[in-house]
Amino acid sequence: MKNSRLQLLISCFFVLLFAYPLNAQDDEDYEDYEDYEDYEDYEDYEDLQDTIVIDGVKYAQVIDEEYYDDLDYEEKLWTLAPAYGIGLIKGTLLTEMPTGFSFNLTTPYGFNIGPYYYNISMAYGKFKTSYNSIYNDGKGTIIEDYSIIIDPIYFGLGGNVNFFDSIFTEGHIGKIGSGYGFRGFAGYNMGGLSSMNGSNLDFNLKIGSEFYISSEMYEGSPPSYWATISIRLEYSFESLFSN
Repeated sequence: MKNSRLQLLISCFFVLLFAYPLNAQDDEDYEDYEDYEDYEDYEDYEDLQDTIVIDGVKYAQVIDEEYYDDLDYEEKLWTLAPAYGIGLIKGTLLTEMPTGFSFNLTTPYGFNIGPYYYNISMAYGKFKTSYNSIYNDGKGTIIEDYSIIIDPIYFGLGGNVNFFDSIFTEGHIGKIGSGYGFRGFAGYNMGGLSSMNGSNLDFNLKIGSEFYISSEMYEGSPPSYWATISIRLEYSFESLFSN
């Protein structure tokens, strides 16, 4: 009986003696990142570290809070933006403050300008205003003086750059009225309307000002300009041809 007990104790001693170093070596391998690739169950261990299972569903587990900050993510969206403008200032050529609408289409294409990204866009708009038609006899006597309604149309190509998170700037060069000129927009981004009404629609609201300058507002006219207070609604989507 004593021999049986002695043999049992000796057997247990050798089992513990050989089992402990193996377990210790496994723990050391897991703790040392360089040994991960040499470990047979590295992939299984990695899955356990990067995921967590809740109710049988596997979720990603992000340990480093700066993980997403290190990602080089670039938003690739189309944006359609209708706007309405009310006249703010005008050149002396115009007798009535222009009012009208515009449509802007921002593409997902562009290029970097230093730390900023320049998005290519295009714009179309139509405004209504008037000018004075004055005729004289060449000696200083006015023969006719009346107002003529004009509807200057513009179409331009350009882009936008966001210098600050909430300040939006945009510029286009193209046809304005009967001549060519520049149109610019600068506004404050009020944020997404979805956060206001609880919907999932990707709408943004911007309030700002548009500025137009043309070499020929109507046929035969000298250069002129105008500016408006503009309210702009933007809708972003992934593709022009998505279902």
